[in-house]
Amino acid sequence: MSTMREPLEKSFADYEEMQARHLLSYAGELKPDIGRDTFERDRVFENLKNELTNMMHGINKKNTDENRGDISRSCRERIESILDQEKILMERLVQYREGLIRHLGKMGHGKRALKGYKNHVGANDSSRFMDKAG
Repeated sequence: MSTMREPLEKSFADYEEMQARHLLSYAGELKPDIGRDTFERDRVFENLKNELTNMMHGINKKNTDENRGDISRSCRERIESILDQEKILMERLVQYREGLIRHLGKMGHGKRALKGYKNHVGANDSSRFMDKAG
């Protein structure tokens, strides 16, 4: 049985589930919704932070020293696990960002190439493709 309160346990589980979804999203999705992810992360983090704060305020009032130690250890282990996943997520975000930068560079190169073709076409050449009969 968990030594943590149920709302705190749910907040930890929600954060871990969100991390798993985001890791999958950045691993395979071409265009993850970073704005949506950021909003979700802010909301889930605030819930977890509030539950941890509530737990800390209540821990000294209701629990024995031994129970406080168990709760503290449980929370520390979950937080360490979350931080490990955050490191992996950060690496994936950096890889995604670098991929975007490379893609934008290729697009810029193509755009410059197309402009080069445009510069070689004379002003009067555009009319040669239009049907003037009519």
